[in-house]
Amino acid sequence: TGYFFLDYLSKKANLNVCEKNCIIFTPSWNYNNENLFDNYAVQIIKILIEKNFKLILRPHPEHYKRSNKTLLKINKLYGKNKNFILDKNTSNLKSLEKASLLLTDNSSIVFEFLLIFKRPVMYINYREKIHNINLKKIPIISLEEKFKKLFGKELDIHEIKKLGIECKKLLKEKSVSEERIISFINDNLSNFGNSSNFAANYLIKKSSSIL
Repeated sequence: TGYFFLDYLSKKANLNVCEKNCIIFTPSWNYNNENLFDNYAVQIIKILIEKNFKLILRPHPEHYKRSNKTLLKINKLYGKNKNFILDKNTSNLKSLEKASLLLTDNSSIVFEFLLIFKRPVMYINYREKIHNINLKKIPIISLEEKFKKLFGKELDIHEIKKLGIECKKLLKEKSVSEERIISFINDNLSNFGNSSNFAANYLIKKSSSIL
C-alpha cells in the first residue's frame, strides 16, 4: 500500500524552518549491550557541542527503559547547556523541521528526513542492528542498506574524533539530488502521496465483496 507516515510528513512538514548547524542525533536501540547509545552517546554529544553545533537528542522509546542510566548521565552533563535539547515529544516533526543534518547508526528515521526534507544524513558505523537471526535465509539487500549506500555519508567509530569536522564538510556540500530521491521513491515505494487512500479503498472493496 505504501508508507503512511512518509505521506503524512510530506503534507505536514514545514521545510522553511531549518536552523543552521543544528544536528538531530537519533541513535537506534539494539538488543546488543554493546551499542552506540550506551557506549558513545556522551562522547558524540561532547564533540558536537564543542564544535558549536546545536544538538537535538531524540532517543528511541526503548532507551527510556533499557538505557536510563545513560540518559541520566547525559541530562546531568548537558541538560542546562543552551545548545542541547532532549526531545521527548511523541512526534518527531518539530525536530526534523529544525535539523540541518541527521546523525544516526541504524535508525529508519533517515527515510523521513532525507526523502521529505532533502537534507544530509551521517551514519556512524559501530554495531549492526540484527534482531532477526534468520536474516540470511532471504538473500536480498535490505531497503535500509540500499538507502545507506545511495545517500549516506559514513564514519567508522574509530574515527569518531573527526565527527565535528566531517559534519561541517557534509553541511557545506550541495543538497541531496532531487533526481536521485525521485528515482528511489519510484523504484521502492508504492502509492507515494496516496497510500492511505489506496489502503482505505482497498479495504472498502474487500468488505463490499464479502457483504
